[in-house]
Amino acid sequence: MPKISLLFSFLIFYCSTFVFGQTGIEILNNSVKSIGEFNSLHFEMVARERIGSDYNISVSEVKLQQKPNYVTYLKSIKPDGERGPELLFYKDENKVILSPNQFPYFNIELEPNSWILRKDHHHTIEVNGFLFLAEVIKNETFKIGEANLPSYVVKNKDVIFRHWNCYHVEINWRNFNWVPYTVKKGESLTSIGKMFHLSDYQILQKNTQYDDFDDATAGDEILIPNHFAKKVVLFVDKVSMLPVYIKIEDEQGVFSEYQYN
Repeated sequence: MPKISLLFSFLIFYCSTFVFGQTGIEILNNSVKSIGEFNSLHFEMVARERIGSDYNISVSEVKLQQKPNYVTYLKSIKPDGERGPELLFYKDENKVILSPNQFPYFNIELEPNSWILRKDHHHTIEVNGFLFLAEVIKNETFKIGEANLPSYVVKNKDVIFRHWNCYHVEINWRNFNWVPYTVKKGESLTSIGKMFHLSDYQILQKNTQYDDFDDATAGDEILIPNHFAKKVVLFVDKVSMLPVYIKIEDEQGVFSEYQYN
């Protein structure tokens, strides 16, 4: 009898895991959970981001400590393989220490939103890991409503990405559009992006009257997207449940791609 019960339990587990598998929504939820639980990561990040009408490709080595205190170290890798600038970000102190590894050869203390750090990059070092993605998913789930998620989230056939066996999930916001927003006192494009869990760089590119994230003033009418993107493609590693590939699209096509090795 115990053997039969054990066999029956195994069959139930097999059927639920391998026959039915996880839905796209369950994969997203489990990935968000995994993102919130890890203590530290060490990875190489390859970013391809649309800057104006062209794409900028950057390679970085990243060490990320999420607990007990959020600290990020980033070393950029030049196309010839040489070491580029290095950054060390302390979230509690909201400061970045920049080592340029070139003239003037001394460390500089900056704020995360400094134009020096944002030049030709979509994101600040504050969202260098996966926490921003997790917050976007949670915010969009709340905005759309869990009952409506199946019409937005699609699970495709599993893929092998590099050497990882991955789930392939797409989030489609077919009603993606730009809506008017009136800037309030004390707000910047960056603070508006944070408030609505949007890309401030995307907002800056759309509102061509501005040259910088801090140019907007109270009373200005701007356009912001009603959703984070038009489509997001995720490859989620089945073992760690962390994304190893992210592609973000807007109405013009690919806005950015990220590979995590």
